[in-house]
Amino acid sequence: MYKLGKRSLNNLQGVNPNRVKVVERAMQSTTQDFTVVEGKHSKEQCSINYGKGRMASECTQKDIDPEYARPNERQVTWVSQILASKHATGRTVDIYPYPINMKDSDLKKFKAITAAMKQTAAELGVTINLGSNWQKIKDLQHFEVVQ
Repeated sequence: MYKLGKRSLNNLQGVNPNRVKVVERAMQSTTQDFTVVEGKHSKEQCSINYGKGRMASECTQKDIDPEYARPNERQVTWVSQILASKHATGRTVDIYPYPINMKDSDLKKFKAITAAMKQTAAELGVTINLGSNWQKIKDLQHFEVVQ
């Protein structure tokens, strides 16, 4: 049985209480240790993320400081309004297998985490949306509260 670490607990600050319950219980039942690497985002973090993969002119069009533009980085958000992100409202967490390797794409590890999250959400009567189910771009680490 695993236990949430300090980083995960810090990243759960401001996250929807239903999401926190699911994460806490999933950690107790998972076969794959994990870390919450992203939780609720500030406006600044949303701006930083929006700037990734975008030109300064694209940022300016959305009233985002062009200093956040990072056209050479991989785009990480597709929302049209930065505060429309589920991260901005605390309804989403991003979870990676532990020990953390941000380039880790071992499907077996993510599947174990997903199974624990789905089972726990069902037990608690909480509906979640999985980034791994998205059609356009798979976001294996993304777990969002629907209700």
